[in-house]
Amino acid sequence: SEAQAVGAADAALGSVLDSLRRKGWYDDALVMVTSAHGGSPDSGGDPGRGYTLEDPVRRVPFVVKMPGEPEARQVVTPLQHIDIAPT
Repeated sequence: SEAQAVGAADAALGSVLDSLRRKGWYDDALVMVTSAHGGSPDSGGDPGRGYTLEDPVRRVPFVVKMPGEPEARQVVTPLQHIDIAPT
């Protein structure tokens, strides 16, 4: 199910972050996390069904942990995957 996939991705990312902390690399690390697409409320848990150009599908997570940044910031400017490399 979609919820299980999100849980598995969350656990995998947590494992990577925990490893960075154990090795003392977390504070100096640049971590970027994104997704291929957002979720569709009409998909019924089927990732191949119900995708449109509606807002929930176009809204894709793009989370960046910058080296030395003590707190999170939210950027409201719309971005695209093509923006990742220049970032």
